[in-house]
Amino acid sequence: MNVIHRGRREFLLASASVVGETLLSRGAEASVARALSLGELLYESRHVLVGTAIDSYANWEEIGKRRAIVTYSLFRVEEALDGRGAPAPEITIRTLGGSVGDIGQTFHGEAVVALNERATVFVHDAAPNLYVVTAMAQGHYPLIPDARGVHRLHAGFTSVAIPDLPDAAMRRLDGRTTPEAAELIAREVDVGSR
Repeated sequence: MNVIHRGRREFLLASASVVGETLLSRGAEASVARALSLGELLYESRHVLVGTAIDSYANWEEIGKRRAIVTYSLFRVEEALDGRGAPAPEITIRTLGGSVGDIGQTFHGEAVVALNERATVFVHDAAPNLYVVTAMAQGHYPLIPDARGVHRLHAGFTSVAIPDLPDAAMRRLDGRTTPEAAELIAREVDVGSR
């Protein structure tokens, strides 16, 4: 293990140990997913960021009265799309699910912040210096190149069926470039501030 990798791993472990008990002390709740409009997604989010997960660490933690795998990803921020700026050059994002040893666990509908994959994420605070993706996978858009090599937001929310509402953020952002997404977000913020 090189020194840089070890430093990030130690950072992630420290983050996980400091906030793990506080974050997951509430009981697990069942819910029904519904499509959020772009305005709702922005209202629930603290930041809209473009970047790449450069390291991650998963471990077992108590969620309610059950043990589950939780992943902490170190996300390097390239830019903020919402005009609010980035909270830091790198942030830690917590998601449910992941792999520990030979065991993997999936939480249907949860965002998967893949290592070394550029993405646009809508995030909100979970604890000091720790973020979660807003509305699970509805707030996570991998940037995938099209046939011409242009990176576009991809609404990958397929594991849980959600009605295809015309104003749903997933529908409005899917296939957009980051400048196009930033323009949609700016218009939405402008409308919301009136």
